[in-house]
Amino acid sequence: MTEVELPLTYKCNWRCDYCLVDTHNQPPVDFDLLLERVKGFAPNTEVTFSGGEPGLLPRAKLELIISILKEKNCTIDLVTNGLFMKKHPELLPEIGEVLYHCVENLTDDIEFPDLDQDRFIYVAIAFDDDFLNGTLVDLMDRYPHIRFLVSPELRPGMKSDMVLFRNFVKEHKDRLHPRTMSEYIRNISKTD
Repeated sequence: MTEVELPLTYKCNWRCDYCLVDTHNQPPVDFDLLLERVKGFAPNTEVTFSGGEPGLLPRAKLELIISILKEKNCTIDLVTNGLFMKKHPELLPEIGEVLYHCVENLTDDIEFPDLDQDRFIYVAIAFDDDFLNGTLVDLMDRYPHIRFLVSPELRPGMKSDMVLFRNFVKEHKDRLHPRTMSEYIRNISKTD
């Protein structure tokens, strides 16, 4: 199956330190060109909506993109900071897996506490200091019902201590999302 990441917009309502996409310095996405790209996808393509924040797109545009993809029997996944879920909850049945990042902004009144963790994966991007100073353990302690997918900080030019990451994963594997170790393996290969 072909996999495609589809940035729907580069606009974003957050300024995450770890963002790989320098969202606030990108030109606007031309919607007509975006539609042409979507129409060109082969049937059964696995498409991941990304950005920026896909939730900033108007509902009508999202519905059009989704309808084209569904006609082609494509699967749709989503990377969001949670805004998509707030603004477009009626579209969630059309989405397969949701990677919910920006969890560092969770509060005690967590907005999505009952999400199906097989579909909605809480992603915590970790800096080396987060492993050393207990920030990640504190996050896991505050939300013991969530098994976070922890990923090391990977912006170009930044180095993550993969030994720290591996040791953290080994120590807390029962409290982490099962794909966390595959994140370690995938990312260690990038640093070799």
